[in-house]
Amino acid sequence: MVRPFRAYAALAATPDDRPARTAVARAAFFLFVCGVFVSLVTAGRLVAFHLVSTMAFWSFIPAVQAAAFLVALRVAGGRPGWGALSMYFAGHGPWMALFMALAGMCLFTPDPYAAFMALVRSGALLGMLVAVIAWSGVLTYACYRVGVGLGRRRAAAATALFYLGFAAVIVGYYLAMNEIQPQLPWAQRTWT
Repeated sequence: MVRPFRAYAALAATPDDRPARTAVARAAFFLFVCGVFVSLVTAGRLVAFHLVSTMAFWSFIPAVQAAAFLVALRVAGGRPGWGALSMYFAGHGPWMALFMALAGMCLFTPDPYAAFMALVRSGALLGMLVAVIAWSGVLTYACYRVGVGLGRRRAAAATALFYLGFAAVIVGYYLAMNEIQPQLPWAQRTWT
């Protein structure tokens, strides 16, 4: 996470006999961390049902990421495969760190709601999200550039295409489920 270009160069130089297994294991670990986050935030402890159900219900996220990553790689002129996908899933550290920091806040503050709302009101949560998204963008670029071996322009184009594709699918999903529209300011109604 700290030296992404060196880390991806090392990953690319190290042969992986089973890249499909490594990619699936890394995606599963990310889902595990998501399950731990949900369980700690909602129950204050690890609950098996929270862990397993979160991993199952949110498994579409790594699937969409994998599809967007491989499509962007193909469009940019790279060769999609399990090895490239395995390297991509090695770059989820910023999100996992954010999830564990927020879970820790919920566990160790006397009033988690007040602490979370202080983060929201101060803009700190937004700043954390922007930092994690930017950090993830650098990691994705490093993966395309050094891990997969694309040129600078192609790696930048692949990174942009990846995030556009991933965001379009996620936002499209929430639009289709009518989850965004009721939250818009002009859709707010006061009931008397």
